[in-house]
Amino acid sequence: MFRSRLSLFLFLSIRAVTSDNEPVPIVVNPTGNFRGNDGNWSTFAIGVGTPPQLLEFLPSTEVPETWVVLFEGCTTKDPKNCSINRGGLYNYNASSTFSQKDIYALGSEANLGYTTNSDNGAYGWENLTWATSDGTNVTASHTVIAGIATKDFYLSSLGLAARNITWEDHSDSSPSLITSLKEQGQIQNQSYGYTAGASYSE
Repeated sequence: MFRSRLSLFLFLSIRAVTSDNEPVPIVVNPTGNFRGNDGNWSTFAIGVGTPPQLLEFLPSTEVPETWVVLFEGCTTKDPKNCSINRGGLYNYNASSTFSQKDIYALGSEANLGYTTNSDNGAYGWENLTWATSDGTNVTASHTVIAGIATKDFYLSSLGLAARNITWEDHSDSSPSLITSLKEQGQIQNQSYGYTAGASYSE
């Protein structure tokens, strides 16, 4: 089976430097699970909140914030394995580090006619932690997340766009996940690489 790999070229500023001063990427291995309601997609595990709630994500090159599927994303009308199919559910009430902002329209893909502007997210700030292929943990502190319940976006999404997040009420702007990692000294630049796996390949 061909497994995907998220080689987020999130270069560590101190630890990940070779003897010839070449930066080494933070490599995130896949979960080995394939999920989705429109195909089998290889996912990546990320801990959300404190203590970490482990969710499965797909990378998104369109949005700068991270979307997490909320408990409200599965109802009594859904199959019993809904939470597994959606890669896990996030409960912000169980996290000591979640800080709420407000409800805003997601807006993603609405201009393409794939979704509607009624798709909203519960925005706020949270800690994200994931394990790298060398056994270390990387944490992005106080980064923007959007809690989603809509099934237009079935799985949680790791936002990789580098632009700042501008709030609809024009109150302020917040840095993207990649910008946050750079500002926190976790990485040296905002590059990333992604190799998608195929569930049918050996």
